[in-house]
Amino acid sequence: MKLSRRDYTITALLIILIALLIYLIDCHCRSKHANRASTKPVGTVEYKYHDVQRKASDRLAWEPVKPKTELYRYDSVMTKDKSDARIHLNNGLKVEVDPNTMLEIDFIDEQESIALKEGGVKVDSKNAKGATITTSDGTRINLDKAKAQINASSEGVSVDVKEGNVNLAKDGKSTQLTAGEQIRQSKSGEIKKQKSTIRLIAPLDGAILNTSKNGIQFQWELEEKNEACSLNMTSNSKTTRTHAVQGTSISLKLADGSFSWQIKCKNAVSATHQFRLRPQGYREETLAVTQQPDLKKPDQETTASTQINSTEPSISSPKLSEDQKNLTVRNDKPKTKPSTTPNNLRDVAREITISGDANKRIFIEPDARSGNVRLAWRLSPPGKKMTYTVKVSKDSEFSDSALSREVGANNSARLKLTPGKYFYRIDVFDSNRNEKLASSPTGSIEIVRKKLPDPPEVKSVTAD
Repeated sequence: MKLSRRDYTITALLIILIALLIYLIDCHCRSKHANRASTKPVGTVEYKYHDVQRKASDRLAWEPVKPKTELYRYDSVMTKDKSDARIHLNNGLKVEVDPNTMLEIDFIDEQESIALKEGGVKVDSKNAKGATITTSDGTRINLDKAKAQINASSEGVSVDVKEGNVNLAKDGKSTQLTAGEQIRQSKSGEIKKQKSTIRLIAPLDGAILNTSKNGIQFQWELEEKNEACSLNMTSNSKTTRTHAVQGTSISLKLADGSFSWQIKCKNAVSATHQFRLRPQGYREETLAVTQQPDLKKPDQETTASTQINSTEPSISSPKLSEDQKNLTVRNDKPKTKPSTTPNNLRDVAREITISGDANKRIFIEPDARSGNVRLAWRLSPPGKKMTYTVKVSKDSEFSDSALSREVGANNSARLKLTPGKYFYRIDVFDSNRNEKLASSPTGSIEIVRKKLPDPPEVKSVTAD
């Protein structure tokens, strides 16, 4: 087949067009990622829970995030199911990242901002000179000394303003929001704006609680106490459930994860509050320990003045500050029964000696699926009424606790582990598992398959 002159011309133009596109893309990438090694970080991941990952602007692969990880311009952060993180940007913007969320550190109007791809964030711009959040559908959200919950999905964008002023703009249209107002903007651009008139009491907005066998107590205030309403709750930014409620309280049993909840009645609606549930015994090592508000006296809030490994001053005032509300951990210890735990139990529990297969390399047969590991431990001097958890993970941060086991009051445990390297730690709790008393140093175990011996060398034999 013979090509005509026209075919050659079209082919040449296509080649030129492709080369031009490659050049423009290359220029864009160079301007976006140039001199990364010499640039300064623009923010930090203050803490993370479970599976949180970061993708640098000049890389294709996602990497696990550790606390205090520095962030650079155009880096992306992603949280998986039951995972969350807190980000502080150098311009003063604070961002709490919900589960199943992806965002990018953007640069707008000569300052760092957040490009929310999907999911939800709770932002605080009270200490920022100016802050902007953009979403994938082109919506721009300008924050003026504000606190707000922002969610973006394929269905649209929602903004719930807690404090300050927020301006939402899209396609040349602008909507102003003040504290207590919320807006839902559909993908088609339809806007629904409403004012929050129902006061939520518990759980506190931003609280971090422990799961409880008795369930989590929800409480709110209504002008008409017998009004029939509904409690709408979203877990891990995905599943939404509706509970019909009569009155001003309800108790629900929930697994660990992140939740947002809202009360809706016929002619009234509340703001949306967020809280996080951690497994029993889990403690945020850098957070102050506080209590839930006394649900019998909704107007009062109580706190405990103890802290665990915290650099912040202890909490002594019965009224929580906004930052302390965001760092709340539930204390389920009965108030009427004083603790029988000795005051020096923490010091005693730190003397943990681990034996058995601790810090060993265990060899298994080539066809074996797993190896048996035995860990035993003792306290010196021994204590009473204590329970234990064997934490096992493939990373030293223990971000994946699927292999961990609660062993009660036993001083030993047997584990079946597939080939690989594992990290372990023994956590000590009181008898009710309400308080984590101490942890052993982190050790490691490696399961290795034996190698089959090389087959004997066979020399050829020839007959005369």
